[in-house]
Parts: sequence; structure tokens; C-alpha cells
Amino acid sequence: SYLITPLQLQGAISPNLHREYLSKEAARIFESLPAIYDGLEKGLLKRGLLTRGLSYKMAGGLLSKPYFPFKKAIFAGFYKVTAAEKAIVEGLKERLEVTEIEDDRVLPAQLVEGKNICFFKGHNIHSQLKLLRHTLEDLPGTGGPSSPFEDTVIVIPRPDSLVPLLEWVVEPLEHPYNVSIGYPATRTPLFSLFLELLKAQEEREGGLYFVQSVQRILEYPYIKGFSQGQGDMDNLLRSIRDWVKQTRKPFAFMDELAASIEEKDLFKTLYSKLFRPFEEANSLGDAAQGLLNILKAITERKAWGLYPFSTEAAGAISRALHELLESSISKERCRRACIRRFISHLFQRMRIPFQGLPLKGLQVLGLLETRCLSFKNVLVIDSIEGVLPPEPKISPFLPPWLRRALGLPDIYSSVEITRHHFYQLIKKAENVYLFWTENPKEARSRFIEEIIWELEKRAGRLGAVEVKGVPPLVQIPSRRVFSVKKG
Repeated sequence: SYLITPLQLQGAISPNLHREYLSKEAARIFESLPAIYDGLEKGLLKRGLLTRGLSYKMAGGLLSKPYFPFKKAIFAGFYKVTAAEKAIVEGLKERLEVTEIEDDRVLPAQLVEGKNICFFKGHNIHSQLKLLRHTLEDLPGTGGPSSPFEDTVIVIPRPDSLVPLLEWVVEPLEHPYNVSIGYPATRTPLFSLFLELLKAQEEREGGLYFVQSVQRILEYPYIKGFSQGQGDMDNLLRSIRDWVKQTRKPFAFMDELAASIEEKDLFKTLYSKLFRPFEEANSLGDAAQGLLNILKAITERKAWGLYPFSTEAAGAISRALHELLESSISKERCRRACIRRFISHLFQRMRIPFQGLPLKGLQVLGLLETRCLSFKNVLVIDSIEGVLPPEPKISPFLPPWLRRALGLPDIYSSVEITRHHFYQLIKKAENVYLFWTENPKEARSRFIEEIIWELEKRAGRLGAVEVKGVPPLVQIPSRRVFSVKKG
């Protein structure tokens, strides 16, 4: 079977509920899961939609077709395949000539053979990048007839570090580069603005707006272009601040604010574009359309292209909002808090892709993007626990006990997959440079510990491995405090 059936799900849940000490409310939810699961699958098929599991099920069904347009199949780079993937591969072996290319398991002892491995620790991401830049400038072969960057990869396990990496390290090199990693949409200024707009509606009490929310929205650089010669945005913000100081009111009607400030026309224009559309939004589709209108107005500004990755961000966000607008749930009526949470969740799952030159230049990749690739020089930043490997995420609807009962991979499987790909990348390299942050909140990855321990065993003593770092932060001595007696 390529999918767990509702009957299997029921059989896994029923005998385990009494053992997990669940509340009555939680137990009722789990008892309802088989029916929800069955209804979801039928609903998706009725609408012509697929999940990953349904895709495997349909692919397995094609194996029985009399006409099959292929003669050979090659599977490369797979590790810890799922039961559905294994079933499809076995089915293909009966129809085709199948070649499976698998990497051998790598042990820490094999990683250090004939290899130059260097370790660097910083106080934060900024000091990591400073060390990284110096390392890139001193790579073996720098200054020679061919650039060493053509066989070099910078691995980013945490996409949040992408923008500072490109701005402070990669761009100054003035060498072609390729980025094949999605940047989180939640790190973009557009996400912050959209969330503030929806939050302002959630905080609204009838017609009363929380004035601080209004101020935060109008202070966004994107919004300054909305003035269109109707007034001065700085004067408008100053007037609102003065009104708050004089009245000491945390909430206000928009008409009340408009009547007390100089830039009345500008304020009314901003209100009609930024706030009014969401006052009448009762569904996800209404909210998506309102955000699309604002996005269109922002991107029409001449200064829009000056923001980093603005075109890529606007394109990805626009596509996601259009998909929401055209989805079957766009007309579902929702409360304001529900709309904000849904849009926030949508952005949290969104990644902004970058168009690059995958066959040329310095490569900037995520760890999974390095599968089946080899590089002479490998530089890995953010090699810390919780990032490498990533901290396991436990689904409340698929907790560990239910995964075990269903025979699904547990959370430790993801750790092994990360270790496998990390070790494979290092095994194929000649020069390896590993960077991490070390402070009271962050510690180097267990994978780094394994490599250092192997090197220390070979050296026969602890502390034999040199870890380079930036100079320690300057400690400014506190001034001596003198007490002055009165009288």
C-alpha cells in the first residue's frame, strides 16, 4: 500500500490512547482523525488535487499499465527511502532495467584521511562571516591562472543567513556566483508590513484603531511613496505623535485623527488604501486581494528596485496570494484573528527562489542541494546544534507514539539523513572549513564534535585541534560609582 488507510490509522490510535495520558479533548481529536483523513483524501481526489502520498499512489498505479514508455531507470542519491518509494522502485524493477547508485556509509575516521580540515568559531553570525571572508581570500590557488571559486561551495544550513552572506562576503568578491537556496519570506520587509496591516485590524475595536499600530504602518519605507505629492509624510507622522502626547489616548477613530492633523488629504488617501479594504474583509480571499492591491501599488514605485531581492520577493509573494485567491477556501468566512494567523502560516512555509548560474561561479547552496555533488573547497557556516542537524519538529497530529504505531520514520531518522549528506560532502572535498557560533545560547554541532574527537584520537591528546576565532570582544570596565552625601 502506498498510503496508510483510515482503517490502519484507526487500528494504530485505538489501543494507544489510554497509554498516552491524553486529555479528553485531545483523545476526541485523535479518535476523529481517521474520519478526517478519509474525508480529506476523497475531497482532494474530487477536486483533482494531490498530496505527496497520493502522488506515490498514482505513480504505483501506472506500473500496471500495458504501455510503458521507458526502458531504463537510474536512482541516484537516495538515502533512507520511505516504504512508498521502495515499493515503486521494486515495481519498476519488474518492468525496466533499474540501476541504483548509492553512497557508502561514511564514518568519522574516513573523513579526516588526507584532508585539510579547519575550524573557526565566532561570537555571532557577523564574526562568522568575517572569518569566512578572510578564508575565501586565502583559498589555495587564489591569485593563480584559474580562480579557486569555480570549485568552491558555501553551505548554508540556515537560510536566514543568506542576505548578510551575499552582502558582506560574496558580492565584494566580484566573482560570478549561483544561489540555489530559498530565502524565508518571513525575513522580508513585505511580510512585516502585511502582518502589521492585518494585526491592526485584529486590534481594532469597532471603528477604534490602536494608534501605535497606525504609526508603525505609516513609518514603513514602502509607504512613503504613497504620498504622490499630496503632502509630507514626515509632517503627518509628527502630527500623529503630537496628537498622542496631547490626548494620551491609545485608541482613536480615523476621522478623529484626520481632523487633528495638517496633512488631511494624504491621511485620507492612506486610510483608503491601507486600512479601509481590510475593514470589510470577511474571508481569506478578501484579505489576499487587499494585500495584492497594496503589493501592486508598492512595486509601481521607482525606488522599488533599490531594495535587496525586491523583484524575487514580490514575485513569490504575488504567486502565493494569487493561489490563495483562486483556492477553494478563499470564500470561507473567517474572523480577523483567523485571517492573520492563516496569512502568517502561509508566509512561514514560503521560500523565495533565486535565479542563478548553476554551472558557473561560486556556489551558495543549502545542505540538501549538495546531494550528488562534489567540490574541492567546502565552507559550511552556522554549524551549530539545532541547525546542523535541524531541531526536529513534532507534529501534534502525528506525535512520536503514533509514528511508531504506524511504522513511520521517527524524528531521529532526519538526524541520520542530515549526517549522511554532510559527511558525503566532506568526504569528496580536499579543503574543508567549518564555522560556528559559540556563546551561552549556541554550541557547535554534534557532527563537528565527532570530527574533532576523531582528530584528537589520532593526535593522542585532548585539545590537539586548533580552533581559530576572532579576537575577543573588548570588555569595557565599569566606572567606579561614588556616593555623594547630602548636607
